[in-house]
Amino acid sequence: MEELGKDMVKRCAGLPLAIIVLGGILATKNNSLLEWQKVSANVKLYLKSGKAQGPEDVLALSYDDLPPYLRPCFLYISHFPEDYEILADRLIQLWVAEGIVSLKQEEGDEGQIAEDVAEGYLLELVERCMIQVRERDIATLKMSSFQMHDLMRDVCLSKAKQDVETIFLKTGSTGF
Repeated sequence: MEELGKDMVKRCAGLPLAIIVLGGILATKNNSLLEWQKVSANVKLYLKSGKAQGPEDVLALSYDDLPPYLRPCFLYISHFPEDYEILADRLIQLWVAEGIVSLKQEEGDEGQIAEDVAEGYLLELVERCMIQVRERDIATLKMSSFQMHDLMRDVCLSKAKQDVETIFLKTGSTGF
C-alpha cells in the first residue's frame, strides 16, 4: 500500500490540492490493498486516456468517484463566485428548497429531516476534501462556513458544463 501511495502521489506532480483530494478519495475506501489498487488503476487510466492535461486534472477523479447523490450537490456549489465564503446553513436551505436533496434519497434514515440529510452530504464533501471548512461554531464544532479551492471550482464548472452538454445531446436541443 505504501508503494501504491507513493506512486499515486508522484502522479500528482507535487500539487498539494491534488494530493489532498487523492487522500480524500482513499479515505472513503475500505483500507484494503484491493481498494487502493483500484484507485491507483483509475488514476493511471485517467492520465493515459488523454483526458488529463496536467496534474491538476487528477482533481477530476474526485468528481468521478462521487456517488450519484453527491454530484448535483457538488455542482451546485459552482453557482457561488470564486473564493466566496459560503454559509453552510444557507447552502443546506438552498439544496432542500431546490429539490437537490430530499428524503427520497435516503430511504433507510427514518426520523431524519431533509436538512439533516443535506448536512450529511456537505460533511461528506468535506471528508473527500472537495471543499474547505472556513469556520466552525465554537460551542458545537459544527461547520458554519466553507469555500471551494479555485482549482476544484474549475473542475466543478467543467463538469457542470459537460453535464449540460450531455443533456442537450440526449434531448436533441441546440441550447438557448
